[in-house]
Amino acid sequence: IFHYEQLLLYRLTSFGQRSEKRLWNPKQPIKLMLDALIAVITGGEKVLLIQRAPGIRGGGYWAPVGGEVEPGESQEAAVAREAMEELGLTVRAVRKVWENVSTRGTFRLHRWMAEYVRGELSLNQAEVSAARWLTVDEISAWRARSKATANFI
Repeated sequence: IFHYEQLLLYRLTSFGQRSEKRLWNPKQPIKLMLDALIAVITGGEKVLLIQRAPGIRGGGYWAPVGGEVEPGESQEAAVAREAMEELGLTVRAVRKVWENVSTRGTFRLHRWMAEYVRGELSLNQAEVSAARWLTVDEISAWRARSKATANFI
């Protein structure tokens, strides 16, 4: 989604004088902001974390399932698609819990809670190196044991 406000000229009226302010600078590239999601998948009392495969964005890091929302796709459908593509699992998007813009401003991140419905883990090795079902306490202990918590997204 383009920031259309950067492409439009708008008029400001101040004390009867009309001026134009250009929000888009033709010498700077237009920033494209993509929609992406992070799906925290739960199964009973456990949460599914994946280790991203080497060679992709975030390679080697442990994180919830995530990916880009395709054009025309609903966020709920993207949650289900990403889980199926990366893990071979059927999940149900439960609710959106948060939204923010990524640090670099390239993604609008949508965070979702999802629940496991069925399927056996079948990792897409191009995207996922490993996957683990962990309780919240196990995740906390795992992070505490790790000297470098930078391996978690």
